[in-house]
Amino acid sequence: MTKKTMNIQTLLIFILVELLIFQNWLQIVVPFLKMLDEIVAVIGLAFYFFKILMSGKMLKSDIKILIPLIISLLLGLTGNLSYGIQSSRIAIMIDVVSTFKFIFVFLGYRAMMDSSVIKVKKLIRWISAIMKVYVLILSGFAAVNLFKSIGMDAGMRYGIRMFAFVYGTPGHLINQMTYALLIFTAEREQKKHGNITWLLLCFWIMLLTVKTRALVLAAIYIGLYYVFLLREKKRLGMEILGIVSIGILIGYSQFKYYFLGTATPRQTFVTGAIKLVKEYFPLGTGFATYGSSAAADYYSPLYYALGFDLRYGMGPTSNMFLDDNFWPMIFAQLGLFGAFVFIVLLIYYVANILINSKKCSSGYNKLISYFFIFDIILGSVQSSYLAHYSMVTLSLLYMLLFYKDNRSVGNGYRNDGITGKR
Repeated sequence: MTKKTMNIQTLLIFILVELLIFQNWLQIVVPFLKMLDEIVAVIGLAFYFFKILMSGKMLKSDIKILIPLIISLLLGLTGNLSYGIQSSRIAIMIDVVSTFKFIFVFLGYRAMMDSSVIKVKKLIRWISAIMKVYVLILSGFAAVNLFKSIGMDAGMRYGIRMFAFVYGTPGHLINQMTYALLIFTAEREQKKHGNITWLLLCFWIMLLTVKTRALVLAAIYIGLYYVFLLREKKRLGMEILGIVSIGILIGYSQFKYYFLGTATPRQTFVTGAIKLVKEYFPLGTGFATYGSSAAADYYSPLYYALGFDLRYGMGPTSNMFLDDNFWPMIFAQLGLFGAFVFIVLLIYYVANILINSKKCSSGYNKLISYFFIFDIILGSVQSSYLAHYSMVTLSLLYMLLFYKDNRSVGNGYRNDGITGKR
């Protein structure tokens, strides 16, 4: 492969990553980009099966992922066929992709990166340069917002304005800071020094969102940094209990408010999911019927039956709270057995990430691998993160920058990190 071809591939990946990082803003300007994450996921899956057909080989670990994926997919579609709650085939198709796209990205882009030559060192420099400018701008506005209202907050919490920049909600900003943590950590691994200032600025921005998830993620990153880089441990031992305990202590009050409080949207979704699991046992209600973005966009008949249309933010036209959960969606749409199979799928997915980190001697790889896992698990409890477009961006960055298979000798990478020279 020529140097020109490698540079073109690297440039195309760079453009794709930047579009995904800023998708939440760009999709307002260019509506077509709203489907970018789904398109990226489907292309990845198509390439994965194309490579299998060409090579005639499949990893055993992939079979463990594909079997529960196919079973949970079939159970969801069986619910659609059995009850006919969602009549739109497009909605069902969109929801299928949305539900499993994190798996599609994992399988597809691991295979794609193994079959291509990406100049990762150059890619990191390009992405990091853009992200540093962005973080610097955010840091300035966050500081000003702290002392004066400039229309960039999402209300007050603990007497502090919750910094949201131009997004209206801090959640988008927190997701972008998780991308930045991966990028700056990758650059720090490459240089073996520096970037502490940029990591601290990320924490500063996350702190000023005053959101529990941001505080928990910052604490988890710092805890993992201490274990893997300062103490240079090879794996998490009892430290995991300390990290989890910190997360619980910081997040329990908000969990209690959102899930155990009276008539909050998330608590309402939990109650509704329990009712649907019982009513439609053993099957679920099917895809695009409850809790998903497709169920909100193609307003599910179940929402009328449950009285959601009478609640603020949960109606057909004002539906801001209708896709802010994950596990209630999984249990309601896939049923009790389908949800169990999906949990098995998630366990095998996480196991692949952990196996990857164990094969790498790099403490940075272990740090980000565990941070990645904590992030997606926390996000799945607190929001619809696993089905959100942000999950595609985070997964792609992880696959590009930290997944060991993408650094194989055949592709020009060393097995123990991204510092190998081309």
